[in-house]
Amino acid sequence: MDTLPISLVSLVFALSVNTKAATGTGEWHFGPDVSENFACQKAETLARIDAIRSVIGENIFVDEFYQCREMKDERKCASDTAMFSMTDSYVKKITARKREVRAEYGGKVCFVDLDVKVSTDRPKIDAFVDGGRFIYKSGDPMLFKMVTNEPSKVYIFHIEGQKATMMWPTFVGTNNNVANELTVPTQGYKIIARAGPNKLSESVVFVFSNAELNFMRDYDVNDLNAKLLSIPITDRRIIRRNLVIEQ
Repeated sequence: MDTLPISLVSLVFALSVNTKAATGTGEWHFGPDVSENFACQKAETLARIDAIRSVIGENIFVDEFYQCREMKDERKCASDTAMFSMTDSYVKKITARKREVRAEYGGKVCFVDLDVKVSTDRPKIDAFVDGGRFIYKSGDPMLFKMVTNEPSKVYIFHIEGQKATMMWPTFVGTNNNVANELTVPTQGYKIIARAGPNKLSESVVFVFSNAELNFMRDYDVNDLNAKLLSIPITDRRIIRRNLVIEQ
């Protein structure tokens, strides 16, 4: 009888242990100015997120993927979620895909159903962020209080549209060590909320890690996604919060 090499056997065993079968559905409404392919890509992202939710647990799901409960426009929030998401960290394999486009509501809707294998890995770090509030007026000082279950480092990004800017640490020497608790900004520094000229969706992304990570100050959102995806799930904890800055 043919036998598999030990390394391949180990890989197959690891995949079977660290993944779980799940199903997900997603839909995306679109008009004549949006291509069917683009709409179905967004619907598939939402289907991935739906599948992930059933596996990873509500607290991690809400922190990383879906912060729409406090938003007035849930469909707009779903759009933002589909744009900045970490689905590739969790969805290891798509085993079946069904796609259908129907005319509805004066436009079209792409429906996607997926059968997937979802990673069951979990972050080692458990973290909580208390921003007090994430609705500010332009000119208000921003304050973030963080608690973790073990010492870690935190990197905080401001997301506005397709642009991501690291808010903290601001430069070499700024304290980003969370020794179980940390309030940012630390004494002697200020982070001021500034309303941009364009009405773009904004959020704050907190990246906790046991390791020192090398980030640039500015990223395109897709590039930041790729950077975060390169960090194993077990070695990072990501918390995303919607941000509203009023004039």
